[in-house]
Amino acid sequence: MPLAKVTDMSFQRFTMGRILGYGEFILESAGQGQALNRVDRLSYGRARLSICAIAARRLAAVRPVVAALAGIAAPDAFWELCRDELSGVDVAAGGWDIRARWFGVVICATPRLGELGRGVTIPWHVIAALITAQQPRGC
Repeated sequence: MPLAKVTDMSFQRFTMGRILGYGEFILESAGQGQALNRVDRLSYGRARLSICAIAARRLAAVRPVVAALAGIAAPDAFWELCRDELSGVDVAAGGWDIRARWFGVVICATPRLGELGRGVTIPWHVIAALITAQQPRGC
């Protein structure tokens, strides 16, 4: 399923999954069929990376100039550009609560998990790498 079509996702861990560090990752996409993909026994780290990728895509959609500069700017300087351009941007739509701050991006809520008590903080260099990776390759 293309990442651009993902509208909702969740990560569920049961008792044994909590002990061993894995869970079930569920992706949903928009459309009449409401396609649903499940990935069993996925490590918590990979699920968190997927959440980060969706947050990066949603932030880049707010400021298209950042996404346009992803392939042009030097990789070492691009994370600073992201920080400078996106700090203060809040995205609250579709159950997501994403807040871009100077120190990083904080995900405060997701559609399936609801409000997160402490939130998930993502460093700017991770957001910049994910925005760059999502750009189409071409000449």
